[in-house]
Amino acid sequence: MGCGPRRRTWVGLTSVALIASVLTAVAVTPGQADEFGQGNTAPVVSALTAGFAMQPAANGTSDTYQINAEITDANTLLDLDTVTLCLYHTTQGTSTCSSTAARNTMKIVWTQATNAFALTSGASTYWADQTSVSNYVATNTAMVMNFKFKVSEAALQGAWTATVTALDTSAGEDSATNADYSVAYYGAVDTNRVSQDYGTLAKDASATAQNISHGTLQANGASDIYYAVADLTDGTTTMTNAGGLVTAAPAVTEFALDCLGGSATYDNTGAVRIGAGATEVHSNILTGGVVEGGNNTNVASCRLTSGGQVPAGPYAGAVTVTVGPES
Repeated sequence: MGCGPRRRTWVGLTSVALIASVLTAVAVTPGQADEFGQGNTAPVVSALTAGFAMQPAANGTSDTYQINAEITDANTLLDLDTVTLCLYHTTQGTSTCSSTAARNTMKIVWTQATNAFALTSGASTYWADQTSVSNYVATNTAMVMNFKFKVSEAALQGAWTATVTALDTSAGEDSATNADYSVAYYGAVDTNRVSQDYGTLAKDASATAQNISHGTLQANGASDIYYAVADLTDGTTTMTNAGGLVTAAPAVTEFALDCLGGSATYDNTGAVRIGAGATEVHSNILTGGVVEGGNNTNVASCRLTSGGQVPAGPYAGAVTVTVGPES
């Protein structure tokens, strides 16, 4: 009976020693963490809006047009830097929108840092950003960019190309291009020709006015210029437009106005008789369009002939100038 407890104590001590020995044998140094670097991918531009026609209007009053593009990035949009719309005249502009001429270039740049758009089309009054929308959320992997704009009245007639480019400064860029846009003809007289004074004329006498500007013309392509002249009156008596050929003298109580477009001096050769309706006086000018603000360098020279037999005094009538596409 007395030996039993001693054996149990001995066995217990031995077990503790064995356990301690085992714990010492499996001790290890701390493990090292696995790691990798997440690569960044370039954005992708797709789903560019299909081509359409644009119509300039006076003083930037064109309709609002919109070009959309989808921007995707497999790593989220967080690293996206800029998205640019470059809209350029296909033959007169450049695909980089490096030009600053409103005639052939319009460029809108969205910057992620400010989530804002900037129109950088050069000295343009009438190209106008119309509250474009970015739909940007940094944690998303895709967004639709809506570029909205009005068309400058100087935008050249003809084919235009749009390129939308998304730039990630560390991973590169991608772009999508559509060459099916177009701008329709636009022409207008911003400031009419200056009224001319032919002096006092005797019956059947003529006088000339030389090197008269057509006025300030706005046109985005090859144009013809037309004059029309109403009857002349002193407020009581009316002198009517004789019409007919340049070689035909006006009858009594009639007048004739003959003009030669593109000449600083009058010459019957090539001159036309200006009618009461629009008469072409200058053809195929402004072929490359004009800048915003128009052009006043194109001229005509005119001869006024009086058929007489009306009361003496000053007679006046409006000479109307219009511009249209080259016919």
